[in-house]
Amino acid sequence: MKIATRKIERGLTDRYIAKVAGVSTATVDRAKKGRVRRRSVMEQIASALELEVWDVDEFRTALREQVMREAGRRGAPEEVLDEAANLEEVFEVPVMDLEMVELGAYTLIRQAMTYLDRNGRSDLVNKAIEERKR
Repeated sequence: MKIATRKIERGLTDRYIAKVAGVSTATVDRAKKGRVRRRSVMEQIASALELEVWDVDEFRTALREQVMREAGRRGAPEEVLDEAANLEEVFEVPVMDLEMVELGAYTLIRQAMTYLDRNGRSDLVNKAIEERKR
């Protein structure tokens, strides 16, 4: 939901949202333009709007970027991040989370194993599984 839509629904002003959220009206204005990056600020504004943070359209891009950065920091390969992004589109996920990244990794592993099996290289699948057990 757009912040502007919620404001109209609830009869709220920027000043009221800022006061309840504990932020400046300039921050509320930046939020309406999708320029807020700190999750804590997003949560404060969403709370003032009586919404969950992921229900605010203007916050979704920043939330997605945070998840992708965190997954990358945890060592997720680029292919896994790409697959997670594809799954996000297919399933129309409002906001990607680390679980979606993990599902992307699982999907790639499953596809690779299927490929190796079909091409008579089950030995490589078994080798990878054995190495993982160590």
